[in-house]
Amino acid sequence: MRRSAMIGGAALLCIVGAMAASAQEPAPSGCELHVWPSAGLSQVRQHGREPDPRRSAGLIDGLIDAEIARRNAVKDQRASANLAEAPAPMAPADQATILKSAPLADALGLSGYSIIVHDQPLDTRTIRTKTTRYADSDARCYADLVISDIVYARVYAHGRKLKAFVRFRDFGTDGAPVASFGTWVETDLKLFSIDPPDTSPAALDDLAAAYRQDLAAFGTALKANRDAKPVHS
Repeated sequence: MRRSAMIGGAALLCIVGAMAASAQEPAPSGCELHVWPSAGLSQVRQHGREPDPRRSAGLIDGLIDAEIARRNAVKDQRASANLAEAPAPMAPADQATILKSAPLADALGLSGYSIIVHDQPLDTRTIRTKTTRYADSDARCYADLVISDIVYARVYAHGRKLKAFVRFRDFGTDGAPVASFGTWVETDLKLFSIDPPDTSPAALDDLAAAYRQDLAAFGTALKANRDAKPVHS
């Protein structure tokens, strides 16, 4: 089965036109990209079958959907228990190791930037409310990348996936972001599973590979939005 990465529908976007041109040129010396991992694989989501518009909303269909929801709730509880008992997969330090080896500068169009990976995640309040640089950096030009959430999802009829919500801000040489972008990305998991549990070395390698693919998918999404032409009313 070929690994695939899909871009989620919820995206936050604020792109300045000049950013597309400047991203193609090597950055001056002294530019920094600061990167933070998430707090870990902290959520489990089980999804029932998706609504079929061709299906009538009769009593039998309602009972079937209710039974699927009940079974998924049981699976959620069992999966959460499995996750709590097992050694925490994708801890911040594990993510930091992957982030340090990933080609982030090229993926984000920041050729020449120095990459500074932080070992501990940012707190949610800081991510959502701080509009200045997250890092105490006096670099001439600055950008930051935050892995806000990573989620194991088992989707009805679509298998297991690793989803990540990633946020990017580019300040250029300014005190406020000149470009910001955030979106969900997801990658199929071949081996790693929480229900039934499979945290073997091969399964953990599969999880790490999916994390890397999510990062690559985010870079692709970012480039697509930079290249998108503005719509004029």
